[in-house]
Amino acid sequence: MEALRMTPARTALLLLLFCAPAGAQTAEEFIRKAQAAPDSNTREVIYTEAIKKHPTDARLHHKRGVAYGVMEYHDEALADFERAIALDPSVPSYYHDRGLALHRLKRNEEAVRDFTRLIELEPANARGYYLRAVSYTNLKQLDKAEPDLDRAVQLDPKMKDEASVRQMRGLIKSKKPLITVGGAPAAAPEPERKPEPGAQAAAPGPESPAPAGPPALDGARAKALANKAKVRGNLKKYEEAAGFWTELLELQPGYYPAYAERAYALHKAGDKAAAAADFEKAFAADPAQPRALLLRGAAACSDGDFGRAAADLEKALSLDPKIKRDIRYSFTHSSIQRKKNCK
Repeated sequence: MEALRMTPARTALLLLLFCAPAGAQTAEEFIRKAQAAPDSNTREVIYTEAIKKHPTDARLHHKRGVAYGVMEYHDEALADFERAIALDPSVPSYYHDRGLALHRLKRNEEAVRDFTRLIELEPANARGYYLRAVSYTNLKQLDKAEPDLDRAVQLDPKMKDEASVRQMRGLIKSKKPLITVGGAPAAAPEPERKPEPGAQAAAPGPESPAPAGPPALDGARAKALANKAKVRGNLKKYEEAAGFWTELLELQPGYYPAYAERAYALHKAGDKAAAAADFEKAFAADPAQPRALLLRGAAACSDGDFGRAAADLEKALSLDPKIKRDIRYSFTHSSIQRKKNCK
């Protein structure tokens, strides 16, 4: 590769520009940038880039695992938690979160071991006792579950009135194990940014045929498919990403933003003809989509068509100045400036 023949200083500069979000260098800066991100999918992207730069920072693996967990990618979350523990086995929260991932994967015996380790590190952790009680109940070891639940309430009396604890009491008394892994309280959902007042356009009147804005995802399954597609794309599994976007379009044909997303995935997977057709469908539905313009620009950049890429990014930015915060915008813009094909 050409970069390997450069000076160390030049190579370091390129790594900074292409492997890290703008302005983020230290692990702490990456963490702050991720904390300001609007959703878990964006956080996962930021932490993935951070891990490339700081592969031995346990905190980054743990935080990316949390992002995966919120999106219900528990296998990926588990892998990150295991790496975090391997790098730093002294942090109680790593065992807490790995235990939850194991719990949701129905690997209750392993979850018990992690919650036990959590209790060893933090003997007054009421939640650790409660979660271990849940795992014991799933294992039909009710004689072990009950004292753990008692200890949890003793450490935190407020837990006595929680619905989940009352449910556990009833399950233990009825001698019925939990059927699913839903007994443990889920991690608190990450707050999504609410649209600013006036951001949602009013329905067009008779003299205003302009669209009211992109359609919303309809239902939990549609949202899950979109999340899966985004995560697969972030992992550079573009064929899988395109498959999920296809499923979403079959489920909700009117969700036209998915055409641009699928187009980009198909382009990265090497099917440029299908990608071009999908971009046409996207812009036929709405020619003023900032995200679609960004994706088409990124695809053009990967082909070395920097003029078209720059034009698409400029138009996207004029339609939505906030798109400048998008990591893909940062990467694509940097590549265009340096005439380097986007990766």
